[in-house]
Amino acid sequence: MRWSFKLRLLLAVLVVLFLGLLAQSILKFIEDRRELLSFHYQKSIENYQLVESLLKHEQLRLSVAANLVLADKKIKRALLNNDKEGLISDLLPFYRKLKEQSIENLLFLLPDGKVLYRFHEPSFNGDSILIRPLVRQVLSTRKPTFGIELGKSGAYIYYLLPIYDQNQIFLGVVQVGEEFEHFLKGLDLLSPYINLFFLPVNQENFAVYNSSDFVGTVKKYGNWFYLGSNQPEMGKRVLNIMPPEKLLNSKSGVVEINSSPYYLQRFNGKNFTEVILCPASDYETYARKIFWQGLIQLLLLGLGSGLLIVFTVNKSLEPLEEILKAFAEVSVKGVMGIEPLKVRAVREFKEFIAGLNELITYVRDEYTELQEINQFQGILQQETREENVYYLIVSLLKQKFNINKVVILRLNESEDRFEEVLATTRIGCRKDVLYKPELCKVKRTGKSLWVKESVDLCPEFTDEDDYFCYPMIIGGKIRGVIQARIPKETRVNFDKVVRYLSLAAPVIYNTRLLAKAQKRALEDQLTGLYNRRFMQGFLDKQLAIAERTGQPLAVIMFDLDHFKEINDNFGHLTGDELLKVLATLIQETVRRQDLAVRYGGDEFLLILPDTDRTGAKELAEKLKRAIAQNIFPGAIGGIKLTASFGIAVYPEDGRRIEELIQVADDYLYRAKREGRNCIVSG
Repeated sequence: MRWSFKLRLLLAVLVVLFLGLLAQSILKFIEDRRELLSFHYQKSIENYQLVESLLKHEQLRLSVAANLVLADKKIKRALLNNDKEGLISDLLPFYRKLKEQSIENLLFLLPDGKVLYRFHEPSFNGDSILIRPLVRQVLSTRKPTFGIELGKSGAYIYYLLPIYDQNQIFLGVVQVGEEFEHFLKGLDLLSPYINLFFLPVNQENFAVYNSSDFVGTVKKYGNWFYLGSNQPEMGKRVLNIMPPEKLLNSKSGVVEINSSPYYLQRFNGKNFTEVILCPASDYETYARKIFWQGLIQLLLLGLGSGLLIVFTVNKSLEPLEEILKAFAEVSVKGVMGIEPLKVRAVREFKEFIAGLNELITYVRDEYTELQEINQFQGILQQETREENVYYLIVSLLKQKFNINKVVILRLNESEDRFEEVLATTRIGCRKDVLYKPELCKVKRTGKSLWVKESVDLCPEFTDEDDYFCYPMIIGGKIRGVIQARIPKETRVNFDKVVRYLSLAAPVIYNTRLLAKAQKRALEDQLTGLYNRRFMQGFLDKQLAIAERTGQPLAVIMFDLDHFKEINDNFGHLTGDELLKVLATLIQETVRRQDLAVRYGGDEFLLILPDTDRTGAKELAEKLKRAIAQNIFPGAIGGIKLTASFGIAVYPEDGRRIEELIQVADDYLYRAKREGRNCIVSG
């Protein structure tokens, strides 16, 4: 009777324990699902920030284009005089270059909102476009305006820049723009998510027309215009599942769309609505896997615990209490909050506790690895220079994986060869690979290569060490290779290495975009010389050095004699070619420390650090002779040119930038009055 009572009591305890663990498993499953949805929400936030970043980049790109349009003083004179022919002759070559950069929209507005001239199609002029919200905004505020508008030709991204003359009189507006479709293609290269963009109908700040007949991907759905998606086919499938009215009016942050395999997150921008959809199959599969694995484990745990309790009553109760206590700590603190169990257990529990400790250790290690990966990703994303990203990669391989022999090769596409950008050892391939990238197996296939011991997978590799090669896929193309040689006694988890290296490619892509944008903002697009924006900062620094050290500083301003006649007789294209040749001649003449600037039109400025008046005259004379002796392309037999020069020297002619430039400009015009092809310096 005594044993029978114990057995009934223990069976009752077993049932309660099993039900409790089952309830805990269900709660854990719900918590895991909530964490998965939270993870998706965070990724959606990151995607939204990516879209905002790309829009800011487009604004910068269009702003640079608009300012370059106004760089020529002749443009403002043409606007002041309503001179359409002057605009066409001065800007048509530059407009063709803008079209090559997908900036196809260029027009000039008068202060009353009427079009002076359209460079793009349709090419009619003189009409008023005050119906457009962005036009009304820029004319009312007279400040630069950026935004997305929808018209009969489709969706466009516009940048409108007010134009003032030297007396701050408002002359009109220049507008540049590109199709929204171009922005979507750029987004598709960077975002793994489906992005859909909408404009609301009948809201004057958002849409211009109510017609349902549009060009391209723009469609009308009830009270919304659908602008397009970075994944067009998938976007159509989503709209077939749920119409925009229901899609956009969902009140929950994360919802399920008609039981389809997507999760949705909605964000409201300044002048459009963005819907981000993420395939949820991975999340659902993982959640089901967690549920069934947890349920099976709990069933086995409950049955095993019951048998152990029944047959080992006195010895099992104490360690069982310790195990239940550990489970309670896991539910409160999480796996990272406890240490592996140290329970005084009888033989029947030792294997169970050992397996549980292995599970705890595995989860802790994986969690730690994810934290380190996220930390490394954060460090990468802070870098703005491509070279620094390569240094971080080499440092990671050395410190994290004890890989010391690394070579990073970057593909020089213009010369079709590999360049060593960073190396801690010699390259393990044959030298021919550097000059014939097609020999590289990783370059051909786009797949990583991991070779151990005697396995010969790459015929170009000649070293005896183990090695791996990883392709750097940037912007959808293979732009380089990371190669590492590893001693045979070193053990490396290649899958973990790839997880880290895969984070670098998008960062390198962003640094290249940033570098290109910065370079374009500081260079003259025609000649390749620096522009006035860069000159201002450079001259500030040189004046500070001259004032501190007492060294002289010379400024030379010069332009070509009778250059307008060349444009009139031979055309502006010939004039542009002459300026390009002249820029090359200038760079070959000045010293390495000197700065050559295209000041405007055919006017150039030279800044000569540590140079007195005599040295400046010598360099000006040298350049004057070089121009006079050179035969420039153009007419049959070439064109002969001369130039006039004005020289100002710090501190005799001035101590501020404006003073030096003004003196040099005055001397230049004095040289022209004295017959041209000469040098005036005080």
